[in-house]
Amino acid sequence: MRAADFYTGIVAEAYGPLRGDVVEAGPYLDFVRAEGEPALELGCGDVGPFLELVAAGIDVEGVDSSADMVRRCREKAAAQGLTATVHHQRMEDLALPRRFRSVYLAGATFNLLPDDATAAAALLSITRHLVPGGAALVPLWSPPPTPAEQIGRVREAVTEQG
Repeated sequence: MRAADFYTGIVAEAYGPLRGDVVEAGPYLDFVRAEGEPALELGCGDVGPFLELVAAGIDVEGVDSSADMVRRCREKAAAQGLTATVHHQRMEDLALPRRFRSVYLAGATFNLLPDDATAAAALLSITRHLVPGGAALVPLWSPPPTPAEQIGRVREAVTEQG
């Protein structure tokens, strides 16, 4: 199953409230300021740094492979009075009309790619979308082991709507 097929319906709705980690915008804002605009966030979803960078006035576009996450991101942007450009594409198949000085993936997004061939295709897509001298930030993440007492433990979260 591809991530685009997983992050739909109730999974897309529950993703933000049940997400185990919080990706702070600061390091990505610093990266874009150091490397330059325009910027592109791959796997922007509907939580994470993307809308914070938009709100900070950064020339940044987002990409996500899930149509539901793209829709949710656009809705959140509109609710905040922001104008955000978000594309529905897979990072390994990018075909955007623009090139970028900075391309980044927030958090462990790259780890969601299913195999080496897809990861290689994504890196080539990133390269094709960089201007000469542009830079990419691709964080890799290895999770710590889950403590035994947390395996099988139910977690709950209450949404803003209750």
